[in-house]
Amino acid sequence: MKELSPISEQKGWIKFRDDRPCDALSLLLTADSFPPPILASQGAVAWVPTIEYSVSVRALTDTPWIKAVFRSHYLTCDIVEEDGELWDENGKLLAISRQIAQFRK
Repeated sequence: MKELSPISEQKGWIKFRDDRPCDALSLLLTADSFPPPILASQGAVAWVPTIEYSVSVRALTDTPWIKAVFRSHYLTCDIVEEDGELWDENGKLLAISRQIAQFRK
């Protein structure tokens, strides 16, 4: 069994299999492709349904790899926020996301 983290964070690198760069629509998909960060600190749960979701695309890139970082800071009344950032290999901010979800054990 994996040990729980004191921080609600998921991060990693992602790219298309054919090494093409992300376009605006694929950045939206990428922003929603990682597991909810709350799972790192609270463990696996049955469901973390989205209540509200937004992504702001800031720039496009010509590099294939995208660095994704997602964090949750507050779990209150079974509601959790998930803030995300997408960066290219050169350190350019591509998109930010905000998701409000219900946390169900």
